[in-house]
Amino acid sequence: GNLYRISRTFISRKSNVERKPTLHPKIAKEYGFANADSRPKKNTIAQQWLYLRLPICSFSIKTKIPSLSGIITTPKTLGEHIRKERIDRGIQQQILAKKIGIQPMYLSMWELNRKPPHPKYFKTILEFLGYVPQLKSTFDHLGTRSQLWRMHRHINLIDFSLMTDVSEEEIQKIENARYCKTDSVTIKKIEKLLKTNITSSCEMTA
Repeated sequence: GNLYRISRTFISRKSNVERKPTLHPKIAKEYGFANADSRPKKNTIAQQWLYLRLPICSFSIKTKIPSLSGIITTPKTLGEHIRKERIDRGIQQQILAKKIGIQPMYLSMWELNRKPPHPKYFKTILEFLGYVPQLKSTFDHLGTRSQLWRMHRHINLIDFSLMTDVSEEEIQKIENARYCKTDSVTIKKIEKLLKTNITSSCEMTA
């Protein structure tokens, strides 16, 4: 039979676990060791012979304590707002993804800023959040950022069109993220306005 058996030990997340080899009780008794768990003492020729020929089985396993860097205190993107709110409420990704109508994989990509949420889920996301988030990044779609910008300032589509000198139809296409090309001039006009602190169209004409 095997001279050694490795005792099973549960690994603790907060401490290093060292596993030590254990002699079979019959072998320990035969060669005169105090017990199966004790380290062999070199006090007899038989024990010295056995000790020198036993395989080295001792090893240690070190585990890392999970980092708390994933906890978001000041969300900057829409995905980070979703993640913070979901964690605060203790909701699983699978449950929230089903409520929004997407696969959990896509929700994970939103929360990790690997892909911005599509504007077609904009209303559903706001219903879940329960508030209008203030974005501090340009990561999200232009249409998403323009809608949030208008909602914070209570500016309707008509006034926004006048303020940007972009047609209402073009703005709707951008905010709905329809599959159409938008010229760079139009994008610059909207981006320029989003960077301002204007609260109404009257300030543009004043």
